[in-house]
Amino acid sequence: MLREHKDSIFIVDARNGFEDTPEDVEWGFSFFLPELKKTGCRVWGFILPKVSRIEGEIDLWTREIEKNFLVIRAESYEEIVEKAGEMA
Repeated sequence: MLREHKDSIFIVDARNGFEDTPEDVEWGFSFFLPELKKTGCRVWGFILPKVSRIEGEIDLWTREIEKNFLVIRAESYEEIVEKAGEMA
């Protein structure tokens, strides 16, 4: 769908955390992120509270994601979309 809808934003709702196993991280970094980049997507959004119990995991992912995407962290979908529009 991201290939069909140019300038889309990839948004992850991480408010309830997510399972972060070493296999998932390896797959995400070596396969998923490169494939996502090929779609033309340029913005990755994280829906998170101001302080999250998964800060370490989010920091790990953010460092890798920022190599190819603008990362926006916000407390809602609407806030991510608004911030992305301001940056366009």
